[in-house]
Amino acid sequence: MGSSVMVSSVMVGEVLRAWLDTRGEFNQGALVWLGGWSWWSALLALALGLSALVLAWRSGARLALKRRVSLLTLRLMSLVALFVMFLQPAARLEEVERVKNHIAVLIDASRSMALPVDEQVKGTGEGERRWDAALGELEAHRAELDELSREHILSFYRFDEHLSRVESLEALRLTPPNGEATRLAPPLDELLTRTPASELASVFVLSDGIETSQADYASLARASQRVSAPIHTLAVGPQEALRDVSIVEVRADDFAFARNLVSVDVALSARGYTEPLTRHVTLWRGRERLAQRLFTYDPQRGDHHEQVRFEFVPEETGEEVYKIEVEVGAEEQVTLNNSALFSMRVIRDKIRTLQVVGRPSWDVRSLRHHLQSNPNVELISFFILRTNASIETASPDELSLIPFPTQELFEERLGSFDLMFFQDFTYRGYRMDRYLPFIRDYVRQGGAFVMIGGEQSMSAGGYTGTPIADLLPFELPPNNPKAFTLGDFQPTLSKLGERHPVSALSLVPEENRALWASLPPLGGHNHAGRLKPKAQVLAWRELEGGERAPLLMVMPYGEGRVLTLNTDSLWRWSLEPKSEGATHYHRLWANAIRWLIRDPSLNPIKISAGKERIALGQRVTLKVQVSDASYQPLKGAEVSVLIEEVQAGERAGEPVRVTALRGVTEEGGEVSLTWVPERAGAYRAKATAAALGAELSAQDLFVVAQDPLELREISPRRDLLGALSSAGEGRALKRGQAWRDLPRVQPNVSRVNRRVEVPLWSGMWLLVTLTLLLSVEWLLRRRWGLA
Repeated sequence: MGSSVMVSSVMVGEVLRAWLDTRGEFNQGALVWLGGWSWWSALLALALGLSALVLAWRSGARLALKRRVSLLTLRLMSLVALFVMFLQPAARLEEVERVKNHIAVLIDASRSMALPVDEQVKGTGEGERRWDAALGELEAHRAELDELSREHILSFYRFDEHLSRVESLEALRLTPPNGEATRLAPPLDELLTRTPASELASVFVLSDGIETSQADYASLARASQRVSAPIHTLAVGPQEALRDVSIVEVRADDFAFARNLVSVDVALSARGYTEPLTRHVTLWRGRERLAQRLFTYDPQRGDHHEQVRFEFVPEETGEEVYKIEVEVGAEEQVTLNNSALFSMRVIRDKIRTLQVVGRPSWDVRSLRHHLQSNPNVELISFFILRTNASIETASPDELSLIPFPTQELFEERLGSFDLMFFQDFTYRGYRMDRYLPFIRDYVRQGGAFVMIGGEQSMSAGGYTGTPIADLLPFELPPNNPKAFTLGDFQPTLSKLGERHPVSALSLVPEENRALWASLPPLGGHNHAGRLKPKAQVLAWRELEGGERAPLLMVMPYGEGRVLTLNTDSLWRWSLEPKSEGATHYHRLWANAIRWLIRDPSLNPIKISAGKERIALGQRVTLKVQVSDASYQPLKGAEVSVLIEEVQAGERAGEPVRVTALRGVTEEGGEVSLTWVPERAGAYRAKATAAALGAELSAQDLFVVAQDPLELREISPRRDLLGALSSAGEGRALKRGQAWRDLPRVQPNVSRVNRRVEVPLWSGMWLLVTLTLLLSVEWLLRRRWGLA
């Protein structure tokens, strides 16, 4: 029975309300029992009452029938009064409001809804879009929707993978369809988290039905049954399947190794064709066409999908934009899914190094041993023991030595090297004059060059006035075979050299300076002239009279880097195990190689977009980190980021400036800049910091793309929408069909705003009545001679 059990009828409730609610404050009344007794307690009370009646009837057996009935009637009335007090009746008066339930209107806002409705409009962008058709259908039924809103709460939603509420039909028009995927079941489940199934009157779904999660009929039917209310669906789009060839997926690694085979797999799909077809598929790197393949489709096979593989060998490191293009047929209506962009970073599998040596020496032996022992280095060494002018006393076939392959190295294969060493080497005698400009251009375009001193190096090797002199961080004095000073000395670090990544034998500046001071002395140095503006001296040789000569120097040149070591005696460190000189020798050259090849971890300015591929419409966060000359985080540095759109394909042009961002680094030398791309494409973000100079920069390449997943299939799926409707009492609608009389759940939920309970059993009248009944029965029983 519970604490408040409703047992009265509507008529009794109305009588009680008319009796007790004289002011008309309530609109519903009911008789309730407040005793709180369980059902078996009520049955027990009834059984006791019946027993009392039986005993009363038997005790008056000798009385006349009329007197016997009178006593029984009095006893029954007393028991009824006691039972009423036992149940505690009350009049419940309520102010009740009928609550509207909900009608939800869901409109598909995925990218496929931007496709044309009319099959005859072929890729022109003209004609009615599916999105516009859906909005037009809602507008056409506005009067019916307004009528339904009087009985129900009308709510509008956009959906793709998820559901989002929209305030009104007008608000739907403000944002175009841009969802990257379509799910039909999950948005319905999300709807139930906002509006319980018991409060739904019906659901309208307007979509082309292109389900990208490959849901089957059974899963959609289960989703419909969870909603409980009727789901009415309207399919927009052409009635017949469209003819289309699309890129389903491009499978390529984010990075690859230079001079190693790279594979790119392209999954393609063809639909709507009844005859076999062939299409060209092209792979572009920037404006360079790398390869072309044929895609062949035969509808008789039944499978809509095929795969094309491209293979190529990248020669140079760096990050580039690649594009897959599928030839567009004249019959194709949608061309957005015929191309796809992706980026790939080509890194070094091995650091391909060229070492050109003038003559064997201990210094050459030590450096060659270091390069050969480094598993990341692929070394090609040339020891020049004979020149083109050397006297030959035997035929060339009988010689074990070969002439220096200058043309092959410096003209044909120069770009394949990451790093080049000239070690105590003079170009004279090898007809190399015409190749020196190639070396300069190689460095300007991003190569790395090291010149190590000696009696055949720098001015002593005749390089003054040559293109090589342009690369060096100092002016060369006039050519002179004696431009070399002997004598032992202890190298001294510069202030910059204490922290620079090349000369940092220890990360602690004080320990680094002490280490350099403890290493074996060096012997001899090449003469150097005036330092160039961009030169950085890391170590000096102290001379008499307070003068000093630069010993270890670095400098950027164009996109490349240069290092000079103005001595050929660093090998002494490698032969001093007692002072751990060999360890520091290898560390110095390892540091130098990392800096020369631009190891990203050593760049004083870094920029990253966080990921290689970003969805269109998503905010891009560019994180920039800046360090000072000593590679400590630089706070307060003004940072500029230039964003360019990088094009690829046959019609690709030069990068197009898109926007420029500015910021100031905070603690940790970092600043985050945000940008929202307006269209799909490949973008390069190039960061510079005024404190570092214009020659120092960093860049990151990323692709902003609309995922081809949503456009794999462009023909409407009326069968899937029908599965949603047929699982319940919903209808698969046609355009123009009336909505007013469609099945829906009527509101059945009430809300009680105010409630009052008036006890009917606790008044004096019931107690007086019970007392009178018991007294009269007792007096009559005494008078008629009953105990």
